[in-house]
Amino acid sequence: MVFKNQDRLEEALAEFQQVLELDQLHEDAMQNAGYISALLGQDDEARAYYEQYLQLDPTNAVVRMNVAYQLAKAGDPLGAMQFIETGLEVDPDNVELLKQHGGFAFTAGGELSQGQEEVPAEAVELYRKALTSFSRVYDLEGAEMDVRHLQNMVAANIRLGDFQAAIDLSDQVLETHASEPSLWSYYADALRRTGQVDEAIAALERVKELDPEYPNVSARQGSWLLQEGRIDDAIPLLQQAVDRGTQTADFVCDMLFNNAYQKGIQSEEWSHAIRVMRLAKQFDITDDMRQKVDFYFGYAILKDAIVRQEPGTKETAQATLPLFQEARRLLQSASGYAQRQNRENDRLGLIDNINIYIEIQEAIIKRGR
Repeated sequence: MVFKNQDRLEEALAEFQQVLELDQLHEDAMQNAGYISALLGQDDEARAYYEQYLQLDPTNAVVRMNVAYQLAKAGDPLGAMQFIETGLEVDPDNVELLKQHGGFAFTAGGELSQGQEEVPAEAVELYRKALTSFSRVYDLEGAEMDVRHLQNMVAANIRLGDFQAAIDLSDQVLETHASEPSLWSYYADALRRTGQVDEAIAALERVKELDPEYPNVSARQGSWLLQEGRIDDAIPLLQQAVDRGTQTADFVCDMLFNNAYQKGIQSEEWSHAIRVMRLAKQFDITDDMRQKVDFYFGYAILKDAIVRQEPGTKETAQATLPLFQEARRLLQSASGYAQRQNRENDRLGLIDNINIYIEIQEAIIKRGR
């Protein structure tokens, strides 16, 4: 125990193993050996120790839940779920076992899904197990069910891609838990996934009413509206996120920049890129962020002006000369960003190109035709 308390885990485990060699039924040694094995990432060994411990009293649900909790605390929610699963074979309607089974299955599914673009098959199975257990608890407890478990039920449906089921469940639980902002937040996410953006925005407004400090609500609303192309509706909400301190101006600016880059620069929709980047620069951003925006902002204006300067009349020259001049100013102010990104030669090349276009427009204007 001294070794354990000093975080000398390998030495502690060796001592507990020695105790078990002397007394195979030493309960404290079994529990500690299992817990430390789990902490050390030795999941199979940890489960073996705990299985041995449970054999002393296999029908005791309290002992089983304590063992599962220790496994989960040590970083093995899958093993914890499996221990609870065995208990449910004996006592299938034990509400506390069902709650723990659902919670551990949900956590284990989340760990397997982390960093994955698609939910792995193993995680899908775990989320379905979580839903089965939580649904049984809901049948038994109804409106008295803990809100955290209700959240996990909605979240599990969302992660499984069953958005309509998440909406239907949210509609049901919000009849009895209408004052829970987290449930409205999950509801909003499910609505947005089915294309009901206005309804999703309204659900997040309800979150703000219930909890003005709930994180990232305005930023999510703004992001969803951006994705829908509703730029003018998104800007006030993004500004609100900055004003409330839930997001930095740089974060919001970068969100707008990414929209301008993906839907403007990459698709050569120069007017979209110019409009969104001009709005992005209205936020109180850092100099590093400003230079990043200026580099691509200047590039977009240049490309747009090249198209507009055709067919090279006095009218087109007068209209595009200020655009070329603005593009040059923006690129001239982005030297720091270009150097950091090893794009200084690109920046200088663009400026040289702009200077040629400026000379051409000035000559056309001077010529008068």
